[in-house]
Amino acid sequence: MAKFKCTPMLPHFVPQFKEEEVSTCTRSATVTVPKKIVTECFHAAVDEMQKAAAGTQGFRQGKIPLAMIISQYGGQRNFKIACLEGVLMKGFELAAMNKMLVQDSLRVTSNIADLEAAFDPSKPLTFTFEYDVVPPLVWKRSYKDLEVTIKDTGNFETDQAAAEGLVRTFLKSKGHQKVAADRGAKKDDILIVDMKITDAAGYTPLPGLSGERIAFDPDEDPLGLAPHLMGARIGDKRSFQITFPDDYPVELWQGMSAKADISIREIFEWVLPTFDDEFVRANFPQFESAQEMRKNLAATTAMERVTDLDERLSNLVIKEVVDSLDVEEIPESLLIDMGTLQYRSTLITMIEKKIATREEVENYATEAMVKEYIDKRRVELEDLIKFNMAMDEIFEKEQIPLEEDEVQAEVDLRKKSYQEQKVDYDEEAIRDQVITTIKSVKVVEWLKDNVKRHIVPYQGSS
Repeated sequence: MAKFKCTPMLPHFVPQFKEEEVSTCTRSATVTVPKKIVTECFHAAVDEMQKAAAGTQGFRQGKIPLAMIISQYGGQRNFKIACLEGVLMKGFELAAMNKMLVQDSLRVTSNIADLEAAFDPSKPLTFTFEYDVVPPLVWKRSYKDLEVTIKDTGNFETDQAAAEGLVRTFLKSKGHQKVAADRGAKKDDILIVDMKITDAAGYTPLPGLSGERIAFDPDEDPLGLAPHLMGARIGDKRSFQITFPDDYPVELWQGMSAKADISIREIFEWVLPTFDDEFVRANFPQFESAQEMRKNLAATTAMERVTDLDERLSNLVIKEVVDSLDVEEIPESLLIDMGTLQYRSTLITMIEKKIATREEVENYATEAMVKEYIDKRRVELEDLIKFNMAMDEIFEKEQIPLEEDEVQAEVDLRKKSYQEQKVDYDEEAIRDQVITTIKSVKVVEWLKDNVKRHIVPYQGSS
């Protein structure tokens, strides 16, 4: 519908507004808009229609007969609905004064046909609508009393083992392959395969995971395909079900079941050089010896482990905050908004990381798939909403600074990314998202610095 504005309300022309609590997060309102305001909204709508119809042959601007305007606007019903919009907005304005209002949750509950029949620009109009409010935030225990326990995921020995994996990667970059004849596939081979990974039903190929003559390295196997292919010979075909790991880089597929169809085209085995001082000096002159390079790789692995530990600490802190809250209900409208935002962000990330093309991603941009995403992640989304509520309170109470330059720089970065990907965007919405993200990061860092932390040393892979 078009949006028509009528004049601001004077104190003695303010609509009668009665609000009732339907549930913790839902309010019902009955509004009676005075005759004076209804009349003004009617004239405002007609004036806007006059402007839109300007240039009609045979009439000066503002002198087009009302009957002709109604006809051009699609008939009496469309005309009444357009006039009604301004009146309804007057009631919505009163609801908008509630600071806890969930944006875009306003919905008319009166029968529209009855409102059309009752609408008369010379009479008051009564209607009802509902809207959602942010639930009250209750702490079961203070965020200042939080404690987290985190287990280390490795030690010196695991760092050394990881360093050997990196050594093998470097050796591969300088080695070569030869055909492995008359035998099945082994863990250290390179397999040339035709691969198709689809949804569990086997219908929809997943972008970036299907193709012909793909080089598959069992050492780089996040989907766990290798065990299903060991022993396979050239010409063999294997079909099996897989489950994407919960930490898979593409959030949309995390925990998802899928079907893999793989045909073995060729098998190659590695011929690798020896990792010794001569190899290191020839290829990595920044190191004096193989031993020095191994130590450096182990140190790098240890730093990555520390980074991973810090990331897991962030997740634990967020979980502890959520577990410390008592939130009775999350409005469905808030859940849908959050889920839609997260889903859209995931699709954009797939384009940015070249996991899928814009055209492929459009196949995922359906209402049904957004609903499926929300249904699967309902608890996760509710926890995110709860944390955001707590985050706002902590940010305010602890007077954590937010620099405008920092916000604007991130806004500009996201706008540039959207423009490069030819994705439509709302700058105000981007700004709100950026502010929420920066505040969240700052609050998590504050919490990590202030909660009691207990780190349990690594005790083996078990």
